[in-house]
Amino acid sequence: MTETRAPYVIDRKMPKFTVAQETADWPKLLKACTLFVLPASVSEWYAIDDSGLLYANGVDENAFRAMWKHLVSLEKALPRAIGNALNYAERHFNEDLIDELMILSGRRESTLRQYKRVYNPHTGVAPERQRDGVPYSYDREAAPLPPDEQDKLLDRVVAGEFDSSEQVHAERLRIQKETPKETFAPELPVICPICGGQHGWNRARLDWVECADCHAKGFEPLDHLAKLRAAVVHLYKTGDRGPLDAYVADYHVC
Repeated sequence: MTETRAPYVIDRKMPKFTVAQETADWPKLLKACTLFVLPASVSEWYAIDDSGLLYANGVDENAFRAMWKHLVSLEKALPRAIGNALNYAERHFNEDLIDELMILSGRRESTLRQYKRVYNPHTGVAPERQRDGVPYSYDREAAPLPPDEQDKLLDRVVAGEFDSSEQVHAERLRIQKETPKETFAPELPVICPICGGQHGWNRARLDWVECADCHAKGFEPLDHLAKLRAAVVHLYKTGDRGPLDAYVADYHVC
């Protein structure tokens, strides 16, 4: 049995729907679009206002394709832009600003901290090594490598050697296996949230595992639990709930 679907209809009486504008009103509409500044070849036909609503001044497939390419490029660049901005804020402003920025973004704290870690100018992919057009998922794989190895791997990415971040991940693991251990910074201990021991977990291996939704690395939940454990022990021993209150505030438990 063939499924019958209702035809798509543009209701020109609905101002908040996608509508074709009168030519005389088009320049005025473009001036109101401040977040999505589209190329001139696109803005002749299409515009997106600051709430994300799409408007059309006729129909042009090439212009629409160019608009879509522009939107996709914005999405790809956003993690890098956020990571670089957070690292800049940490260097030049009060530490309290970082928490404010994270709340304003509406994104998960773990995701934002990962962006910040990947693009850390000292331990991640520094600005001078960031390549135009390279997806965040590829930068994330290159970040744990030493700077010279990052350059080599990212050059290969730009050259089109890899088809997916999984391939970059596999190559990064191969490089890490071949690179002498002394070229890496000493591994930070991962405190076991069960026993409090500092030698039961391998941070490098936990860095390979991540949440498919928010991209939190495997060691991050352990860090959170270790901090909670320390706060509970402090409360039990001293009666001071300061560290516990700080944990609740930092991770938005309540």
